[in-house]
Amino acid sequence: MTRVIQIFCLVILSSVIFTVPPVANADTHKKHVLVTGASTGIGRNLAETLARNGYRVYAGARKDQDIKALNAIKNITAVRLDVTRRDEIDAVVAMIRKKGTGLYGLVNNAGIGGRGSVVDTPIEDQTLIYDVNVEGVYRVTQAFAPLIIESKGRIATTGSIAGT
Repeated sequence: MTRVIQIFCLVILSSVIFTVPPVANADTHKKHVLVTGASTGIGRNLAETLARNGYRVYAGARKDQDIKALNAIKNITAVRLDVTRRDEIDAVVAMIRKKGTGLYGLVNNAGIGGRGSVVDTPIEDQTLIYDVNVEGVYRVTQAFAPLIIESKGRIATTGSIAGT
């Protein structure tokens, strides 16, 4: 499974780097990218791949142990970011503005999946899934769009058929 995720991340990164002219010519060492949901899986692998390729990565995570592990990786700055919490989103926007690094890329990757069919899933669980997978993308994109626009950057959103 890890190999599949690595290949997937490489394909995404390659398609962005080699098909979008401004990115292909970009000085990656000056580009900052935010990846939400960077604790595990595709988000973690993408954050590590971007960092290895010279990008400076803000890696969004919720748990202290994940933040600590991400901060140990070169070119990664872990940020506490729960996409359902506007205060955490606003704090990351403020931190990036204060650092003056700008934000060239945003990858909306945070997401959770359901554990059963519509018949078996309590409405409370589905409400949380929708809040993270749909409204979280809106919250994060709206908050970071001004930074992305300023840098003429890119926004990408991942999704899953297992989610909403």
